[in-house]
Amino acid sequence: MDDEQKQLKALDRASKAEGLLNNDLLKEAFADIEAELIKRWRSEQDPQARDALWQAMQINEQIQSILKRHVQSGKVAKAALNKLSNVVGMDRPMKFAT
Repeated sequence: MDDEQKQLKALDRASKAEGLLNNDLLKEAFADIEAELIKRWRSEQDPQARDALWQAMQINEQIQSILKRHVQSGKVAKAALNKLSNVVGMDRPMKFAT
């Protein structure tokens, strides 16, 4: 896979990730999961169960962080593709959606 194809793939993934992050139903699901885990964590007395709940909260946050990283990678890919279009000799930078 050449550089342009890699950048286009990153741009596509960024667009999909951004769509997920902006999806109201998914945002609500993340918030509901977090609220339920915090509620259970606060009332749990068993240290091992509290640790497991804490780890679940961290996983919930990691999923969102991964999606945000894909969005950021897409911004980098967009800049790289615009730079590549300038190197190839196009009159104006290509407009890539993110």
